[in-house]
Amino acid sequence: MKLTSHLKYFANRWKKFIFERESLYFYLLELKDITSNVDLVDGLTILFAREGEGEELLCQLIPREVVNTRLREGQRCCMVLRHNKFISYCWMAERRTYIGEVKRDINLKEGDIYLYDCYTLPEERGKGLYPLLLMRASQKASHEGFRRALIFSESRNIFSRKGILKAGFHFIGEVAFCRILGNVQLRKNDTGYPIDFKKGVEEK
Repeated sequence: MKLTSHLKYFANRWKKFIFERESLYFYLLELKDITSNVDLVDGLTILFAREGEGEELLCQLIPREVVNTRLREGQRCCMVLRHNKFISYCWMAERRTYIGEVKRDINLKEGDIYLYDCYTLPEERGKGLYPLLLMRASQKASHEGFRRALIFSESRNIFSRKGILKAGFHFIGEVAFCRILGNVQLRKNDTGYPIDFKKGVEEK
């Protein structure tokens, strides 16, 4: 049984490498629409890591090289702790960042913040942490003078899409692409937002 499962796994990975179609659903939140802070349940703490502050916590769940690179670029990370245990995070970038799904850089308009690479420990999922992260990150960006927050989800990730909508974001369209022998080809950019995709250097 275990051998059969492994064979199915590698067959599926190989099939996706040869050819796969996918869409990214993009969502936008006008930060002026944020009206109040989100209450935290007992035991939860929200922290924002930046260069020189919070690196060691981030390195508990993220490779140090990735942490150092992103923080040096001026990115921040919204983190959730439960009783001082690091359990969930969401990265915040401005101007430019790399989207691995389409192997492109995304250049943002002035006043926009991009939320990405969100993760929650498996045992903490289903407790509303994802929309909480997005709302707190958006509130932080609003207080810093940003006007809009942007995020995407793979079209097949239903749970992520629900969490994004729960956080107040609105669907603005999709970017469709396909992978052929590992190479990504964009097929359609129908977001109603002038997303500027450029060939990017893969983030290490």
